[in-house]
Amino acid sequence: MAAHADSLPAAVRGLYVSMATGEGYGFPSGHATTAVLVWGGLAWSVRIGRHRQRVAVAAGLALLIGLSRLVLGVHFLVDVLAGFAAAGAVLWLALTRLRTPDRVFGLAAVVAAVGIGTSGLTQNAAAALGIGVGGAIIWRLLGGQSPAATPAGARLTAALGVAVVLTAAGATLAVRPAPLATGLAAAVGTALLLAMPLAGERLAKK
Repeated sequence: MAAHADSLPAAVRGLYVSMATGEGYGFPSGHATTAVLVWGGLAWSVRIGRHRQRVAVAAGLALLIGLSRLVLGVHFLVDVLAGFAAAGAVLWLALTRLRTPDRVFGLAAVVAAVGIGTSGLTQNAAAALGIGVGGAIIWRLLGGQSPAATPAGARLTAALGVAVVLTAAGATLAVRPAPLATGLAAAVGTALLLAMPLAGERLAKK
């Protein structure tokens, strides 16, 4: 049980409990794996600043998240290192072999489906499947590309993206929906995020 969770505001209690406790398998660390995948993927895809700067920021954030798992005592060092290694291998496969987002999302969907078939339907597995399926479908519908970004459109896209992510994360932590609902929400949320640049550019032109 997360220490002092009851003393925190209800709005942030779920996030704190999620970060300060461990659920499911301890090896590898899910937080470490996700940190490298998310921040490493953003460092590759976002065109803000220099490539080395983005990589340095992503590596620093991933290391901090990995260190937090050790400080909180919910993982051993080997769990964190294994998470980093697994995520690094997936990123390498995605960026050098699969290359296109629809293939990456497709791989994520296949891996999630295999996990569900072997270990059962959990919230995390359902979310991964929803992200993979939703991402692959919307990327195809978008024609396999995002619109060229303008400064105003990029700012609006970022604002919309933050709003969607915070709303979805807050609702998930507060309600704790069933796995099927989690998967559906993940699919819709991923589709919205991928379509966000289009919405941002259109709003910027008005």
